[in-house]
Amino acid sequence: VLFSLIPVPEELVYNARFGPFPAGVIRLYFGEVNGIYKITCIQKTSEEISHIYRVNDRYEVWVDTTYKPLLYEAWIEEGKYKRHRKIAFYHYRGFAIYNDRDTVELSSDAREIFSLIYYIRTLSPSPGDTLVLMLHDGKRNREIAVPVSEEKIGDETYLVITPFVEGMKVFGGQGLTLYYNSDMIPSVLYVDLKFGHIKAVKRR
Repeated sequence: VLFSLIPVPEELVYNARFGPFPAGVIRLYFGEVNGIYKITCIQKTSEEISHIYRVNDRYEVWVDTTYKPLLYEAWIEEGKYKRHRKIAFYHYRGFAIYNDRDTVELSSDAREIFSLIYYIRTLSPSPGDTLVLMLHDGKRNREIAVPVSEEKIGDETYLVITPFVEGMKVFGGQGLTLYYNSDMIPSVLYVDLKFGHIKAVKRR
């Protein structure tokens, strides 16, 4: 059994809303299979929203004990758009392979967005810190400086972190802000859309 700062297994379930309207559910699973960590993210729109615009996305990311990705697969269904993407990461050799075809350069400390979300949980940053992270997205390695701020919502105080670069798509949107609670669990997700945003709040 591997040692992890994050509980294994762990399931986080979020109710997502678009403005005042229920939009669907986001599920994040973190588990261990044959000595390797696996992150699974499932995003589904509600039945009502699906009549207008259906989302049924699934992401699977296998990561090592430092939360660097080993294999990423995505099955995307958004409206009429469908796509499967596969990325194999070879950090020790300095490259990644997209869809068993295209080979691109890979920084040794690069992570894609899902493994980055979990990696941040192990850092325990403080308000006022700036995290320097390497994000691999769109066949590119991008070093990003991410400021850490603090915000109080109700009785809870959160660390607010936005690991975002121009052109990145995540959770079906074009930007992501994470609200980590005192246990470094991402309790609230804000996803920027072309018009408005999705707010996903973790169920208690």
